[in-house]
Amino acid sequence: MTIERSRKGRGLFYYRDSGGKHDQSLPEYVGWAVRRSAELGIAFDGTPERMTDMVRTNRAVSGDLLLDYCVSGNTMSRPALNQLRGMVEFDLTISHLLIVRRDRLFRPDDPTEALQWETDLRCLGVTIVYMDQILEPLVPGQRVDLGQQIMGMVEYDKTGRFREELAKKMIHAHAGLAKQGFSTGGRAPYGFRRWLMDASGTPVRELTAGEVVRHAGHHVCWLPGPNEELSVIHRILDLIRTVPATRIAKILNAEGIPSPDSERTRKDSGRTHEVSGLWHSTTITNIVRKSLMIAETAYGQRSMGDQVRHSLSGPRLLGAADRDKDGKPKVIQNPKTSIIHGKGKFEPLIAQEKHEELIEILDKRGGKQRGKPRSRNSGENPLDCRIFDQACSSVMYRTPRNGTFRYECGLYQQSHGQRCSCNHIDGMTATRFALAAVQQQICSPVAKDKIAERLRKRAQAEADSGAELQIIQNKRLEFERIEKDLKKVSRNLALAEDECQFRDISAVQKGLQAEKMACELEIAKLERQSKSRLNVEDEIAAILNSMGRLSELASESSNLPAIGKLFTQVNLRLYLRFMPVQKKKRIENKLVSGVLVMGAGPAPITEYSGPTSRAALKLPKSHLVVPTTTKDAEPNCSGLEDKSLGNVNRDDRI
Repeated sequence: MTIERSRKGRGLFYYRDSGGKHDQSLPEYVGWAVRRSAELGIAFDGTPERMTDMVRTNRAVSGDLLLDYCVSGNTMSRPALNQLRGMVEFDLTISHLLIVRRDRLFRPDDPTEALQWETDLRCLGVTIVYMDQILEPLVPGQRVDLGQQIMGMVEYDKTGRFREELAKKMIHAHAGLAKQGFSTGGRAPYGFRRWLMDASGTPVRELTAGEVVRHAGHHVCWLPGPNEELSVIHRILDLIRTVPATRIAKILNAEGIPSPDSERTRKDSGRTHEVSGLWHSTTITNIVRKSLMIAETAYGQRSMGDQVRHSLSGPRLLGAADRDKDGKPKVIQNPKTSIIHGKGKFEPLIAQEKHEELIEILDKRGGKQRGKPRSRNSGENPLDCRIFDQACSSVMYRTPRNGTFRYECGLYQQSHGQRCSCNHIDGMTATRFALAAVQQQICSPVAKDKIAERLRKRAQAEADSGAELQIIQNKRLEFERIEKDLKKVSRNLALAEDECQFRDISAVQKGLQAEKMACELEIAKLERQSKSRLNVEDEIAAILNSMGRLSELASESSNLPAIGKLFTQVNLRLYLRFMPVQKKKRIENKLVSGVLVMGAGPAPITEYSGPTSRAALKLPKSHLVVPTTTKDAEPNCSGLEDKSLGNVNRDDRI
């Protein structure tokens, strides 16, 4: 068989791990790849130790090893798999791809997609080596053997169905554990710890974080934990009846009490970050709502699987309500009637009647907004928290209005009109005005000349200060000191009396050599940076070029996400002033002036930093002042009328 692209003998090993028990077999599989490469006579630099290090450091590629860790088999786009395709296309030394089994490559929803991936790779001249078979490369345009296609279709269909069967088994197992009062997996909630319990219901020992134990007749249960956490829970249960959750969170934060996720990391929208360690209102309400407060385990409150989902009658297939508009599975809240409850292995922390009363209080406070997530689409809000009302210094928030949107005073909304007037501005009007100001400032040739001149003056001031030269000089002195120490160590090494002394001095020498190399690299880096800064004109040209890209964003007046990005880059802020204006018989507040600030310019007002909750902003009835409607009185709130045909003043709330 003739391959159009001749390839040399080098192998790659690919493995997909869902993060389960296969992790323990990884070194053994890499050992198989080493032996198989030797049998085929191809180069391969992978080792079991390197694969173990890849798992520990969460790396996708290391030499000839490629690993996708904690990735589902039906996900066709993965970090290591995507890099594998690029490596094969551009590196003609790669001739073989070693994979343990087909299920370690894909568990596809559609078997034809996996078969097509294999065929495309073979057409590039690559031999796919599995433990039980070898798929030879194909000449582009050559028909694939029908028997191979049928076998491949059957195997990939089997691997794909395995996910559905496994999901059904997991749902049945979790439901059975929940009915018996055992844990269904995951980290223990705040105030509780994971314990290993035998078949008789006797706790054996407390499990450490992340510890996995498989022992016949034993299960994991949640039991009350440290007294300091339980005292916080009891305190929350006592306060929540009369104190809002936001205020309880502020109290706990002020006292420095660590939150449940303190010193942990989490991933939001694909980004891993450290948790702030602060209490939030949702943290408080979630603790109160936990069924563990009354010593009950609960399973099936939410559904998030992509194969089958929980119901009282057993696992069910996904329906239209389980998918979003793009057809992707979404997390749904199951009805209370489908939740499975079990009796816990400890005494309740609160009586069931009191717990139900607290949940009823929280439901009334939450109103109709409970369960509705905040919008993550900031593209429809170009002036997000960048527009302010000068009268009260509050941020103006985006609100929908007749198919479009406008910005309204936040203090007016939260205080129900008691602290400020209904100051508002059309959203697109404010956006177009701010966009025109940005275009005028950064797109005109005069503005570019002024910016270039200011950059030259700043660069000259930095060069005159000589701070960088001093840093380089200090590093050179440190380098000379290290060289002197190395000479002393070398002399002592020659005078070593025994092997133990020689080994100790040699270790010191290696450490100094590493310091010397690091110091050399740092000096070279500082000198390169110093030389690059000498060419001021090149840096100015690069900055002006980036300004040109900003002007491209400014030209797209209908692209709200791009405009919002532009406002962020130039740090734009808009401060508006409103005045009451007579409109026939009504008096409304109208925009009369404002200040637009960009960059590091100072704000014309001190921005509002007080409380924002409605309970804190709304005045008691004793402080309310009934506005007059005489001609001499100057109104202080929009919506007042000189005459009205109705029997209710529009300034009063019905």
